[in-house]
Amino acid sequence: MGELVNLNRYRKRQKRQADGAAAAENRVRHGTRRAERRREATKREREAACLDGKKRDTPAAEDGRDSDEQGDAG
Repeated sequence: MGELVNLNRYRKRQKRQADGAAAAENRVRHGTRRAERRREATKREREAACLDGKKRDTPAAEDGRDSDEQGDAG
C-alpha cells in the first residue's frame, strides 16, 4: 500500500502555490509599491536640484545681456 495523503492538505497546498504564482505575476504586471515609487520620485527630484545647482552661467549672463539681444544684429 502507498502513503496516505490527506486530500484537504493537498488541496490547500495546491491552492497556496497557485495563489503565490498569481501574486508574483501581479507584482510584475502592476509594478512597484507606492513607497518605492515615492522614494524614486524624491531621489529624482533631489538629483535634479543638485544638478541645477551645479550649472554654469553662460557668457551672455556674465555680460548682463540676454541671449536674444546677442543673436540679432539688425
